[in-house]
Amino acid sequence: MLARVLQFLLKSRPSASPARPEESPATAMAIRQQIEQMLASNRLAEALTLATSALRSQPDDLDTLLLHAKTSMLLGDADGAEQTLRRAVSLAPLDPASHSALGDVLAVKARVLEAEIEYTECLRLDPSQRQARINLAYVKIQLGQAEPALAVLEPFTRDRAPERDTQVDLVVSRAFEAAGLFTEAVEWLQPEHADTPALILEQLVRLYQTLGKTEEAIGLVDLIHRRHASAETGTCLGPRTPSGCRSGWCPTASFRALPDAGRPRRTRRAGSSPSR
Repeated sequence: MLARVLQFLLKSRPSASPARPEESPATAMAIRQQIEQMLASNRLAEALTLATSALRSQPDDLDTLLLHAKTSMLLGDADGAEQTLRRAVSLAPLDPASHSALGDVLAVKARVLEAEIEYTECLRLDPSQRQARINLAYVKIQLGQAEPALAVLEPFTRDRAPERDTQVDLVVSRAFEAAGLFTEAVEWLQPEHADTPALILEQLVRLYQTLGKTEEAIGLVDLIHRRHASAETGTCLGPRTPSGCRSGWCPTASFRALPDAGRPRRTRRAGSSPSR
C-alpha cells in the first residue's frame, strides 16, 4: 500500500523546469564585449537588458556582475548597482575590483564611512589599485582626515612619476590643502604651462586666492577664460552663467568680489602676510 502511495506521489509531482544551458567561456566573453560596446555608444538600456539576460544563465559570473552594476550606475540606479555589487563581493570576497566598485557606489550615495571600508579592503588585497587609492584619499579628505589621506597617497608622493597625472596631482594637492599645507599644495602643481589641464589651473586659482596671491590668481583666471573663448567670435563656449560668461566654471566673477581685484599690489616676500 505504501509503495503505491509513493509511486502516485512521484508521478503527480510537477516536473522540474529544464536547466538553462550555460554559455561557453568564449560566448560569455563575447557577450561582455558586446555590453561594453553598447556602453561605449551610450546604448545603456540595451546594455542593461543584455547583462540581465546573461546573468540569468550565469548568475555567478563576476565580470558580468560588475558590468551590470556599472550599467545600473550609468542609468542612475545606485540602489540596483549596490545590490549587484554586494552579490559580487559575497561571491568573490578576495576580488579587489568588486570592493573598489562597491566603494564607488557607496561614495556616490554619500555613505563615505562604508566606502572607506571597501576602498581599504581593496588596497589590502591589491595595493597597486591606483583608482581605489585616489578615491580612498578623497573619502578621507571628506571625513576631515587630511593626514591619513596623505599617508594613503604616500606611494604617489614618494615615487613621483615623470609624467604628469592630473588625477594624482589634484588629489595630492587637495590633501596638502586640507592639511593646511598650502605652499606644498601649490608646489606640487607647479610649474603651470600652456597645456596644464583646466582642473589643475582652477585648483591653483583657489590656492593662490587662499595665499593672498591675487595677481597670480587673476593671471590664471585670464588663461582659463581665454581657453573658453572662441577665436572667431570672441565669445565663451560654455553654458551661460549669471555673470554673463558662458564658461561652466568662471572664476572671474569671484575675483570681482575681492577688495583688491584689479588694484596694483605691493610686492611682498614669500611667507609674509598679504598687504591690506
